[in-house]
Amino acid sequence: MMSESQRCRNGIDFVLMTASVRMVPRLTVVLLLALVTPLAVLAQEETGGDDSTSGVTVQRERAADSTANRLQLVRNLREIIGRTESRRGRISAAVYSLDQHRLVFDHRAGEALTPASTTKLFYTYAAMKLLGPDYGVPTTVVTDGSVGADSVLYGSVYLVGHGDCLLTPNDIESLAEQMKRSGIKSIQGDVIGDATFFDPVSERQQYSGDAERMQDMPPISALGINRNMVTVLASASGAGGTHVQTIPQSSALRINAAADRSASQESGMDVKSTESASQRPPGPGRAAIVAPPPTSKSGMTNPDRVVRQRSQRGRRGGRVIRQQGRRPIASPRSKKNVRKGRNGRRRHADTMPLFPAYGTTGTYGDMRMVMSRARRSRRAGRARISVSSVMAPGGIQVFTVRGSLPRNVTRSYTYELGRPALATAGVLVRALQAEGIRVRGAVREGMAPTTAKTIAEFRRPLVELLYPVNKNSDNFVAEHVMKIVGATCCGNTMCSVNAFKTVSSILDSASIPHSGCVLYDGSGLSRRNKTSASTQMYMLKSIAEQPFASTFMNTMAIAGVDGTIRRRMLRTNAVGNVHAKTGTHSSVSALSGYVRSKDGERFCFSFIGNGLPAGVLKQMENACVIQLAEFSVREGTVSLSKPRR
Repeated sequence: MMSESQRCRNGIDFVLMTASVRMVPRLTVVLLLALVTPLAVLAQEETGGDDSTSGVTVQRERAADSTANRLQLVRNLREIIGRTESRRGRISAAVYSLDQHRLVFDHRAGEALTPASTTKLFYTYAAMKLLGPDYGVPTTVVTDGSVGADSVLYGSVYLVGHGDCLLTPNDIESLAEQMKRSGIKSIQGDVIGDATFFDPVSERQQYSGDAERMQDMPPISALGINRNMVTVLASASGAGGTHVQTIPQSSALRINAAADRSASQESGMDVKSTESASQRPPGPGRAAIVAPPPTSKSGMTNPDRVVRQRSQRGRRGGRVIRQQGRRPIASPRSKKNVRKGRNGRRRHADTMPLFPAYGTTGTYGDMRMVMSRARRSRRAGRARISVSSVMAPGGIQVFTVRGSLPRNVTRSYTYELGRPALATAGVLVRALQAEGIRVRGAVREGMAPTTAKTIAEFRRPLVELLYPVNKNSDNFVAEHVMKIVGATCCGNTMCSVNAFKTVSSILDSASIPHSGCVLYDGSGLSRRNKTSASTQMYMLKSIAEQPFASTFMNTMAIAGVDGTIRRRMLRTNAVGNVHAKTGTHSSVSALSGYVRSKDGERFCFSFIGNGLPAGVLKQMENACVIQLAEFSVREGTVSLSKPRR
C-alpha cells in the first residue's frame, strides 16, 4: 500500500508527463500543479516522512528481537539446570549483566550450599581489598642489638615471617647478602625464627573443625621454607659411595646416615649409625615407609613427633605414597585401587583422573595431586634403603637413613617440616655461613621485641600468592592468605575466625547479601562452608567495580588456556574469554567468574551444585557458561544440544 504523499508525487509526475507528450496548454499545466502540490505537502506533514517512520519501525523490531533473545537465554539456562537437577541434588545459580546493571537469571540464588574451592574467592578478594594490589608480604631480619666497630653484631637476630608460604632458600640468601652488605661479619647472639604473626594452630583440620582429614597438608605457619617440605636425597656414585643430604639444608635438620661406610653427610652434623632389627629396610618392590612414630604411655601417637612422609618406591617404577600419621594410604597397586578401563585393561586409581573431561585430578579440591612415576633402572629394583624421621629434643628434625644403593642410583623421600620456623632459621644460618658471617649462638624459636631494628627485608608481591590460589586452587597457599587477612586485621589470635569476620565486614560495606554464609577455612576443603550463588555473584560484581578489577581477574583461571579450566569449554567462544574459579568435592561442584558475550556484554555468574556427581554438575556449568559466551542480542544464543567439553 502506498502512502498519501507517494500517491501525490506520482500524480505530479503523471501531469508533467502528459503535458510533455500531448502538448497541453501551459495554463492547464499550471492549474493542475497548483491543485496537486498542496495535497502532497499536506500528506508529507501528516505522516512525518517515510524515513523516520521506517527508522522507528526498525528500532521497535530490534528491541522486540533483543527482548525475545534474552528471554530465550533465560529459558535455555533454566532448561539446562532443570534437566540436571534431581530430587537429591540442589543447584544455586545467578547471572548478572555488568553492562545492563540488572539480574539476568537466578535459580535458588539465595540457597546456601557447600561452595568447595570457590571459597577462595572470598579471602583473595578480602586480601586485595584490605592490603591493595601493590602490597608485598614481608619477611624481615631484625635485631635487638647493634653492630660494633669491629663489625660484630652484639645481640640476637630474628627472622620474622608474615605468611610468605612461597619462601625459598634463594630468598633467604638474599637476606644474608643484605646483612653482609651492611657490614656484619659475626653474630654474637642467637638466630631466632619468629612465626608469631599467625596463631599457633597450624593444622587446618583443627581450626576448621572437620571430623575427617580432607587433605594431607603441611603445617600452616607464618614462617616457613619450601612450602614446609623437606626432601632427603640419597644418591650412590659410580665409585660406590652413598651421598645423603637434605633439601633445603638447615642447621635444624640432621641426618643419621647408615647407608654404607662411605656415606657423606651435608647437614654439618655427625653421622651416627642407629640401625636396629626392628627397622629393617623393606624388600625389593615394596614401598619404604616411615617408621611408626613414638607413642605416649596411653598408646596414642605423640602429635609433636609425628612426621608425614612421601615415598617414591614401588613396583614397576613406584608411585608417590603419602602417610597420614601412623596409617599410610593404601598402595595404588592394591586390589582396592584397581579398576577396568573402557578397553578392558586394568587401570589403577592413581592414574585415573576423577573427571577426565575436565582435568580434575583430586578427590578433594581442584588442586592437581600428582601421583608421579619415578624412573628406575633394573638395578634400582635391588636397592634397599629406608628413611625415618623423628623430632629430637630442641625441635631438631632427625632423619635416619639405612640400607644401601647400587651405583648411579638416586632415591628421594619428602617429609613435612615438623618445626617450619626453626628449620627456616636454620636455613638462614647456613646462608650466613656461606656469606662468611660467623654465628656464635644457637638456633631457636621466639618472638622479636617490638623495639627491634630491621636490618634486611624481602617482600613477595601479594598477587604472586593469589595466582596459585585462584588459577590452580592451591589449598596450602589459600590457608596462608586466609590467615594473613585475619592476622592483619585482628592480630595473632584465632586468625581463621577473625578472617571470616573481616570478610563479613567487607561484604556488609559493599551491601552484598550474605545470609547463611559461613566459612571455616580458606581453601574450601571443609564441607561445613556454606554460601549462595547470589552472594558470590554480587561479590564478583563488587570486584568488577574496584580499581584492581583487571588485576584480580588475571589471577583467575582462563577457559582453554590455563588453571583448573584449561581443558574445559574447548572449541567454543568461551576459550580465552571465561575467567573463573572452580570448586570440586565428591558430589559438589561450583564455578564462579566472568564472561563476555559475542556482543561484548559482560556477565558475572555463579553456579553451585550439591548432591550430584561432580562430573554431571560440571557439564551443567559448561553448558550454561557457553550459552552466555555465545549469546548475542541480535542473533540470540546457541541451540541446546549435548554440552561441549
